[in-house]
Amino acid sequence: MTQKTKKYIHHILILAVFAISPLAAQMENQAGRKPENKPVEKSMLFNLLEDIFVQVAQAAPEVGTDLERIAVYHLKVDERYIPPALRTHIEARIAEIFRDIEMPKLVSLPELNTMKIVSTDSSFRIVNTLPSPHELWKIGKRLRIDAFMDGAITYLPGKALLLDLKLNKVGSSEVVWSRSFASYIDDPDLPSTNPFMKSLVAGLEVYPIEWDVADSDTLIHRNASNQLKQQTVYFGVHQYLWEKSRLRYEFSIGLAFLTDGLKLNNTAFTKSAFYGSSSTTGGFSIPVSYNVRTMIYSTLVENSKSNRSDWLSAYFSLTRHFAMKMPDFTSITVGLRTDFTQRFSFSAGLSMVLGKEFESQMVKSSGEKINLKISGMQYELMLLQLSF
Repeated sequence: MTQKTKKYIHHILILAVFAISPLAAQMENQAGRKPENKPVEKSMLFNLLEDIFVQVAQAAPEVGTDLERIAVYHLKVDERYIPPALRTHIEARIAEIFRDIEMPKLVSLPELNTMKIVSTDSSFRIVNTLPSPHELWKIGKRLRIDAFMDGAITYLPGKALLLDLKLNKVGSSEVVWSRSFASYIDDPDLPSTNPFMKSLVAGLEVYPIEWDVADSDTLIHRNASNQLKQQTVYFGVHQYLWEKSRLRYEFSIGLAFLTDGLKLNNTAFTKSAFYGSSSTTGGFSIPVSYNVRTMIYSTLVENSKSNRSDWLSAYFSLTRHFAMKMPDFTSITVGLRTDFTQRFSFSAGLSMVLGKEFESQMVKSSGEKINLKISGMQYELMLLQLSF
């Protein structure tokens, strides 16, 4: 076999290896690897890009007319998901969008092409370099560019595409315009800026009580107070009328428990847990009323560090008391509230009680009823208010 023949055979073997290698690789992929879902991911990415471009087109007219000429500089990307060729396409699409607005004019600068070919007598190579800030400033001055646009694009696989753009003024690097854009595969579950808040309130309500008994009658204890004291617990929801509003409303329901009522002298009512007690028994009773309350708050001293609390606010409330031992009555209250934190508060108020006369239960010693009336001015102290 001649040397020339050997050389031909060597060349044929090399060509065969190059021809067989792709085929073998393809057979290996089909036999041992699962097909990748790249087309779906690319389609998803391109759909997100189109949504981003629509948003950019809507925001482009916001750029001030005090800039005459601008140029797209560079977008930072994660090349794991966005290769250089796609980055160049995105920059071109953004440039096309800003070219359609009247002012400022967008110009294309070959000097900003970051792909450079470096060659020598024996080799050449392609490098990707960005102009330094000084070089960028020189280009801008020479070509009368007012601002350069740069930014970053971030792809969150399976979730979203984010784009940040800004215009930096030539010479000072002052940011004269910036916007952020986002496109989500699914609607993001963002927290509400004006959420419904729940509240748990506990305090003391003090009502004026009157009785129709002769002064000489010894039925009423000499130390009896003309105040009816009840502990109340409310559960409610509250929310500001709209985002950034300093008016908020609250709707709540509650229970009232008798702690101190009309004290009789050496006797008691025939039914316990009425609006009173014997001279020897205080008696914490079952609920004596079920309350429904509507309130509205107005900020007096705003807490600028929080959108859910105020240092001081005034409130107006309307409460309907569905009483168990007397006719239902209504109270109209005005008061002040202070929020120590977003969760803990204290309030105090003064009310006008709209009630009417009614008869008590039978008195054991006399077998008679007493005419009572809860009406007039009352006060309330809500010592514990928890929002969550």
